[in-house]
Amino acid sequence: MGDVTAFGGEPQIIATLLEIERVQACLGSAYSLLQQQLELPDFFQLPLKRIGLALEIGPVLERLEFLHQACAVAAQQYFDGEVQTASTFESLDFAAIPAIAGVLAATSGQWAPYRDSQIKVEPTGLATPVQSATSLAALLTRLERTASAGEPMVRIEKYSSAFGARGPGTAGNWSSPGNYPAGDRYIVYIPGTQAWLPIAGKNPLDLTSNLQAMAGPSKASSEAAVQRAIVNAGVTKRDRVLLVGHSQGGMVAANLASQPQNYKVAGLVTIGSPISQLNQDIRVPTISLQHTNDLVPKLDLAQNALGKDWVTVEREAPVSSSNSKPAVLQAHELSTYRGTALLADQSTDAGLARIRALITDFASGQGQATNYRISR
Repeated sequence: MGDVTAFGGEPQIIATLLEIERVQACLGSAYSLLQQQLELPDFFQLPLKRIGLALEIGPVLERLEFLHQACAVAAQQYFDGEVQTASTFESLDFAAIPAIAGVLAATSGQWAPYRDSQIKVEPTGLATPVQSATSLAALLTRLERTASAGEPMVRIEKYSSAFGARGPGTAGNWSSPGNYPAGDRYIVYIPGTQAWLPIAGKNPLDLTSNLQAMAGPSKASSEAAVQRAIVNAGVTKRDRVLLVGHSQGGMVAANLASQPQNYKVAGLVTIGSPISQLNQDIRVPTISLQHTNDLVPKLDLAQNALGKDWVTVEREAPVSSSNSKPAVLQAHELSTYRGTALLADQSTDAGLARIRALITDFASGQGQATNYRISR
């Protein structure tokens, strides 16, 4: 529980299961071909060369067999995770969660007493000065404060280009060496579910939005509320936005990142969120923090994409038997994930370090933070 494991984020080509099977087949063919050279009748032709070949070929065959087995292990450890996840939820009768979410989300619009056209977004006060976060743990701390505000809130930080931009010299995703393009940079913090009643209420961060967000982009009331807060913050098509969300907030952030917007989504950080259903659509630098004993990130019944711009950080969350909350709830809490973020900040994994630099170097210097109250 003291270490994190990271997957993805490497710039090298990432193999698919089909590609691993193809490599295995090639290794098997090479093994068989070399073995055929040691058949007894062949030793009557050029016996000295055959004996020499027999002395040399043993270690080669051992190496080929090792590589073949290593491919099988690699495929099992990563790709079979999807099967293991699905079997976990079959025992809980949750195997149809995405389909159920789609059906319920489709019908919820009919019985929800509040419509998205009635969503209200208003700043809670004047913008306050803020220094840019320089770590994943700092991002989570600000998200945790937003979530614990006592009412549904979205925090938006603005870092104007007038303050002087800086960026990692090799960050080809959204910067030229040393400078970000013209336009301001914004960080949007989106909390998780806060209301669990089966009927939609005034708080859009509720169970209804949970199901709508799982069903896909542009369906959840909470996503509409976040979009309206971003518009109210003055974000334009020249500006860049980093989205940070926990649980439902991570699903909302991922839905926004998966679709064209009237601004550039420059990065994504999700915490305890099921978002693998968007594997083919997320194309921005992404860090997903997930606990192996947190059920929520497993509700999508699949692994996150294994790609050069997406790194998933996992560990088993520490839980306390003396805590009155169930272990699965402890594993899902933002305060628990903050410890995981600290470990992720310290990790030397190459893929994680690369994407982490893109995320933490996104904004710099002094900015302004505004909290937006959201409601239906």
